[in-house]
Amino acid sequence: MEVYKNNIKQIVQGVRQYIIPLFQREYVWKQDNWKTLLDNVVDLYESPEAPNHFMGAIVIMPTQTVPYGGIEKLTLIDGQQRLTTIFIMLIAIRNIAKILDMNELYEKINNTLVVNQYEKKVDYYKILPTDKEHDKIAFQKLVNPKADDIINIYNENKLNPNHQINEAYNFFFNQIFAKISKNEIEIEKLLRIIIDKLDIVSIVLSEFENAYFVFESLNATGMKLLPSDLIRNYFMMRVHMNDQKEIYENCWKPLEEKLTEITPADRLPEFIRHYLSAKTNAFINERDIYITVKKQDEQLKNTKKYLEELLKFATYYRKMILPKEEKDVDISAFFHRISVLEVNTSYIFILNCYDDYVNKQTTKKEFITILSTLENYLLRRYVCNIESRELNKFFPTLYSIVKNYPQEQAKQSGLFSETVYTTLSKNTFAENLKEVLKEKSKKYPKDKEFQDALFVFDIYGTGTKLKKAKLILSSIEEYLSKINKEDVYLETLTIEHIMPKTIRGTSWEKTLPENGKDYENYLNKLGNLTLTAYNSELSNKSFKDKKIIYSYSKLDINKYFENIKIWNYNSIDERMKKMITICLDIWKSF
Repeated sequence: MEVYKNNIKQIVQGVRQYIIPLFQREYVWKQDNWKTLLDNVVDLYESPEAPNHFMGAIVIMPTQTVPYGGIEKLTLIDGQQRLTTIFIMLIAIRNIAKILDMNELYEKINNTLVVNQYEKKVDYYKILPTDKEHDKIAFQKLVNPKADDIINIYNENKLNPNHQINEAYNFFFNQIFAKISKNEIEIEKLLRIIIDKLDIVSIVLSEFENAYFVFESLNATGMKLLPSDLIRNYFMMRVHMNDQKEIYENCWKPLEEKLTEITPADRLPEFIRHYLSAKTNAFINERDIYITVKKQDEQLKNTKKYLEELLKFATYYRKMILPKEEKDVDISAFFHRISVLEVNTSYIFILNCYDDYVNKQTTKKEFITILSTLENYLLRRYVCNIESRELNKFFPTLYSIVKNYPQEQAKQSGLFSETVYTTLSKNTFAENLKEVLKEKSKKYPKDKEFQDALFVFDIYGTGTKLKKAKLILSSIEEYLSKINKEDVYLETLTIEHIMPKTIRGTSWEKTLPENGKDYENYLNKLGNLTLTAYNSELSNKSFKDKKIIYSYSKLDINKYFENIKIWNYNSIDERMKKMITICLDIWKSF
């Protein structure tokens, strides 16, 4: 990284071009920004002995991807708003000079500060805005005196006044022209002030530097730059300008659309981190995303192919996060169950498995077994309150470990046991996964640990805990009834406390020992919970009244209450034992 302090003349003179990547923000500065800049210029005009005004920093990176005649091309990674505004202001002054018949000044501004006089096509422009919101078209019409008559450019009806670039031009033209007409300023002196007395720090990055770290440290704009922003710009720097729009429209834009509008937050940075972890078999920190992508892309030597692969995996990822978009109902159900358990790093492992399934390297039956095994592992750990942080480094390596399991086991049994290798090689990936989860993770809860945890665990809670409680109760209902999901739609049901949350002043106080002294120890246990569509009707009613409502239920989980006469702590314990037995069968030990 090299840092230079430059005035505007040093920034814009010479045969060079600042390229604003297609994927940067469109031009968004408004009148407050324009007025502040112009006020600073006028202050310098009125006090020429005052120190130069510092406008801030721009971050640029040289690029060799567009070989149009060999001019110096600089990708403008940050600072595009202020630099674009400077050019718009120079164009306004240039056009005022034309109106005032100052043709020599017009030519000087145009040929040395606004355009690369002898270059052709896009190389003619010293700054090339993004195509977003038609910024490039609006700016090129403004720059090129052949595109519109200079006098008519002033006419707002000639330009689209709703476009920010045109609005900016109209502001500077009107303000400066008015001051010149009133003899408040002199145009040539004003130009000298702008190009000599406005300073910008240029931060020039080499292609090997971690731009994310630079942005994080610089924080020039006060806006956090996501790793996905840097990656997006990096890819487009590597693509020839003629191909940028096609690759953006067909690869990057669909990628963003799949993942940027998913609640609770923009999932694109998380997806990229998980994708990289899946491909490198290593846990990738957010800070290292940019560098890792660069290494992978450089190895691939084909940016378009890399983006197409990224888009394919983003399609998988979206279905994992939004299970209803997966057309296969069985796979969709497991995606939902795993998403409820909220161990997002498990997606790193699933991405590779899903790709095997799509490419027919894994059957649907085996893929379902893989997902079921993963759910089993995660749910048992959740109930047993085992810290999930260690899984951040375990899941990125899991796919590779399972794939290589036969060889590793063969080595451990001797120098290399052909018998062990042959035997294990006959196992499916799903079978080897179970062995790895038992052996390598060392924290797969056995039946006794799982059973004991279920008995004391407060399964009910708020937020994500509530979703997990419903997953367990819904699983018990499906186990009991093998229901047709079209008849009973579990998503619409809510969790009901049989012994209610509030017992004070109700008949429940009389039925519980010591007026319900210990009821909080039993309230949120598995044995005291069920599913219902009549939660508001049940409320704090007595158990006798609740039984009548339960009898209307289509759910098999509620048939249990038909022969129960009283509901107390012993009743909860007895039901808990039966439900735990079912849980041990649903989530069988490997």
